[in-house]
Amino acid sequence: MQEKDRLKKLCDFIRKSFRIENLDGSLADERSRQKRAHVIDFLTHPHHRHTQTFEWLKEAISRPVRMLYGDPETLREYLPSLQKQPPKLLILFQLEHLAAWASHFCPVLVFPMHDFTRLTPDGYLASLRGVEWINFSRFLHQRLSGLGLPSQYLQYAPDPSEFSQVSWQKGARAYFWERMPTELDDRAVRGLLSGLGVGSLEVRRLGDAQFGQGQSAEARGKAERSWQNPQDYIRKLANYNVYVAPRRFEGIGMTFLEAMAMGMCVVAENQSTANEYILSGENGILYGGGRDHFFSPPHTSLSELERMGNAARESIGQIHRIWLETRGKINRRVKSLLERPLIKRSPPASLLEATFDFSRRPEEFWALASSISPRAEIWRSEKIEKRARSRRGLLGHLRWFFQNPRSYLQARLDR
Repeated sequence: MQEKDRLKKLCDFIRKSFRIENLDGSLADERSRQKRAHVIDFLTHPHHRHTQTFEWLKEAISRPVRMLYGDPETLREYLPSLQKQPPKLLILFQLEHLAAWASHFCPVLVFPMHDFTRLTPDGYLASLRGVEWINFSRFLHQRLSGLGLPSQYLQYAPDPSEFSQVSWQKGARAYFWERMPTELDDRAVRGLLSGLGVGSLEVRRLGDAQFGQGQSAEARGKAERSWQNPQDYIRKLANYNVYVAPRRFEGIGMTFLEAMAMGMCVVAENQSTANEYILSGENGILYGGGRDHFFSPPHTSLSELERMGNAARESIGQIHRIWLETRGKINRRVKSLLERPLIKRSPPASLLEATFDFSRRPEEFWALASSISPRAEIWRSEKIEKRARSRRGLLGHLRWFFQNPRSYLQARLDR
């Protein structure tokens, strides 16, 4: 008996000294560290591995997150793992098509980007009743709110004090980054600028990586490797003072926001999100038209371009100050989702394969995901549950009958 006691004490001593949790040698503190680190997953577009354009958003979340990038290999491993080891919260940045599967296993917060979500059918979006949304496009926020989704709108702008102001002493000098030539190429841009009276133009020809849009993996890799260091890009941009927004539609529009913060006069199409920051003729220039034909803005003097550039820098400063005051809403939303109970549901097995195949067959995915239509009651607060019980009770039936007897009788007959 004494021998067993001595052996037990020796084992306890070894376990405490070396923090061994079990006989396979795994450390208790290592396991707890991994558990704590797996509270929030932040899953974003694979191209953002190189751009890293959302550090400001991670600061607003104010909690440790595990960064994941949604290339096909990562998704093949990650999505099935949600069934057994889901995080306490999954944040999707621009990848709302993954919410149909993920929302069955964990709370999901989506930061949609207008440039992609504008192509997403309303039927699919409306089916994601258990998902929370935070928008940086007012237009997209209004669309989601109109579908009955819990959407919140915030407007972001960088701090202009972190950028040196451009000079206008040597005349107007324009810069255009040809990121998506199928939407806007240098030929169209030269036509726009000639109408403005801007003759000097620098063109950077480097297209975006187009995941799932017919671009080969080799071409995507080349585009990613060629992505310029952000500091080098800003230093180069400081040599110009007129900036032509490279894309017709933006998620947030970081490139033209940085240009506005530098005091450049931004020329952009009258689309979201550019028209949510620019008041044409005041702090920038918006032009109309479409992919096949653009309507050039009128000729503008150098002094007017400079005035609009200075106004752009000032307006970005104002928006940035508001952002600092309101960004705490993101942290509060994250906190509420972490505390919210989840009723797990079993999605059809076909949904996972359809999600993997989304880039090749988006229409089939939209149709399947929309037909599943998760109920709005995936998460229910006590207040909502109490209200629902009261409506199901006797008083609720009486109230319904006296307020709208025809609707009440028809509902009873339908049952």
